Amino acid sequence: RTDEAAPCAPDGRRVLLLDTFEVAQDIDGWLQRVFLPDQPASLLTVLAGRHAPAPAWTSDPAWAAAVHVMPLGNLSADETEAFLDRRDVPEADRADLAAVTHGYPLALALIAEHLRLRPGTRFALAEAPDVVRALLERFVRDVPTPRHRTAIEGAAIVRSVSEPLLAALLSDTPVPPAAVPADVPVEDPEGGRADPPGPPDPALPADDVHAIFGWLRSLAFVDSTPRGLVLHDVARAAIEADLRWRDPEHYADVHARIRRHYTSQLLLPGAEPAIVLGDYVHLYRDNPVVQPLLGSLTGAWRNADLRPARPIRLADIPALVEMVRRHEGDASAALAAHWFDAQPEATEVYDAAGPGGGPAGFLTALALDQAAPADRAADPLAAAAWAAVERTRRPGERVILFRFWMDAAAHQGLSAVQSLVFARTVRHYLTTPRLAVSLLPVADEGLWGPVFAFAGLARWAEAEATVGDRAPAVFGMDWRAVPPEAWLDALASRIPTDVPAPPERAPAQGRAVLSRAAFDEAVRDALRDYARPHRLAKNPLLRAALVERAAGADATPAERAAVLTEHLARAAETLR
Repeated sequence: RTDEAAPCAPDGRRVLLLDTFEVAQDIDGWLQRVFLPDQPASLLTVLAGRHAPAPAWTSDPAWAAAVHVMPLGNLSADETEAFLDRRDVPEADRADLAAVTHGYPLALALIAEHLRLRPGTRFALAEAPDVVRALLERFVRDVPTPRHRTAIEGAAIVRSVSEPLLAALLSDTPVPPAAVPADVPVEDPEGGRADPPGPPDPALPADDVHAIFGWLRSLAFVDSTPRGLVLHDVARAAIEADLRWRDPEHYADVHARIRRHYTSQLLLPGAEPAIVLGDYVHLYRDNPVVQPLLGSLTGAWRNADLRPARPIRLADIPALVEMVRRHEGDASAALAAHWFDAQPEATEVYDAAGPGGGPAGFLTALALDQAAPADRAADPLAAAAWAAVERTRRPGERVILFRFWMDAAAHQGLSAVQSLVFARTVRHYLTTPRLAVSLLPVADEGLWGPVFAFAGLARWAEAEATVGDRAPAVFGMDWRAVPPEAWLDALASRIPTDVPAPPERAPAQGRAVLSRAAFDEAVRDALRDYARPHRLAKNPLLRAALVERAAGADATPAERAAVLTEHLARAAETLR
C-alpha cells in the first residue's frame, strides 16, 4: 500500500520493499506494466532477491534510467572484523572465520551464533551440521530435479563448470571400475597401451545439459568467468561438506566422473595441460600436502606470462646450457649440451611472453630406450637409470628419464614453469605407448619428496649417481606394476592425515614385474604346481598383467590361480 500508513523515509519519500523476490517472479511483468507506472514518483521501490533482475528492467529505455542494480557482495575485511566484534567473537578466532566465510554475511551470522552457544570451542564447518544445514537452505532450497542437484554438487567440487564437464557429470553411463577406467589408455594383449576410447556420450540430450547450465548460471551465488561457472566459496564449502557427510558413495561417484572428464581432456591434442592439471589438482585442495603446493603454484601461475611449450631450437642451446650451468654446475651443463645434440626432440622450451621474452625454463624427457649405448654411458645419471631398469625391461617397452627440468630463475623451486613441467610429465604418463618406467631426479628432496610420496612415486636409489659435485635424489614409477589408470584412481583416494617420509622403492603392490629369468622360473614353478592350487596361489604370475586382465584387479588368489591354470592348459594344448 502507498497510502498514509506506508513507511516514510526521513525526506518524506515512501519506500516499498519486496524481499525474497525470487518467490514472486510471476508478478514481475505486472509490476512493470501495471502497478509501478500508477504510483507517485516519490515512491522508492526495492526488489531484493536471489536472482538478477529480469532483462526488461535494464533493456527497456523507459525503465533503464530509473533502475539501479546493486549486487550485494561480501563484507570487506574491516566490515567482517567489526561484525564479529559486535557479536563478541574472540579476537583469536576472527581471522580463521574470515577465511572460512570470505565475508559472506549469512555465514558470519550463523557461525557467530554457533560459537555463542558453544563458548571456548573452535569452529570447523565439517563439525557444524546446523550451520551447513542453514546455508544449504539458502543455496539449494529450490532445486528442480535430481540432475540439477547433481549439477550443483559437482560445481561445488570443481574449480569451474563448463557444459562439456556438466555433460560428463550428468551422463547415465556408469563410472567404470577403478582398475580399468574408460578414459585412459589400457594395455593391449601384447603389453602395450591402445588408444583411449574417449569419454562416453552422455545419455542426457545436449539441450537438457544447456538448460541445466543456464539454471546454474542464473543462481545468485554463481559467477560467470572466462573458463566457466564458479560457485561462491561459502556455497562451495557448504554443499561439498553436506554431500561428503550425507552420501559418501554419491560423492565418490561425482568425484570419479569429474576425474574421468579431466583425464580425457589431458589426452586431447589441443589441450592446455597446465590448466587441465590445475583443475585436476584442485580436487585435492584440502589435502595437507597439496594445499600449500597448490597455493604457491596458483599464485605463480596468476602472475606469470608464459607461451605454450615448443620444441627446442638451435638458437636456444647456449641459453639453456648456461641455465643448467648456473643451477647445476659445469658437469651437468656439458651433459645438457650432449643430450640437446643427441636427442633434440626430447626437450621442450617455455618462453616468457612479451618483448624480450626468451626461454623461461625447459623440460628434457629422454627416451632412454631409444638412446645410443654410448650416449647413455656418457651420462652417469642416465647410465644408472638404465641399469636399474634394463634387467626387467621387455623388448619394445619405453623408459623415460626427465633428465633436466627447471625454471630460469627458480631452478626446481615452485614457479609457473613447474606447473607446465608437471602437466607435461603427466601427459607423458598417459600417452606414451608401452611406458615401463619413468624417473625424475630432484635437487631438493626436502621440498619434493613429500609431494612425490603423496603422488605414489617412490625413491629409486639404484638409479642415482653423482654428477660433478651433485647427487640428486631420483623418484620414479614402474607403470607395468601400477598402470596410469590405476595410479589416477589410487591418487583419488589418497587423502592422508599426515605425510610419511618418502619410501625407498619396494616391490610394487600391483602387477608383478619380472625379469626374463624370474619369469622363466615362475612358469616352471607353475607347471610343477599345476595340480596343487595351495602352492600355485604363491606364484608371482598371479600378479601378471595377463592374469589380472582376465581375473580382475579385485580377484582372490584362488580366482587368479584358476585363471592361471586355464592359461597353462591352453598353452599346453597349443604345443600339442
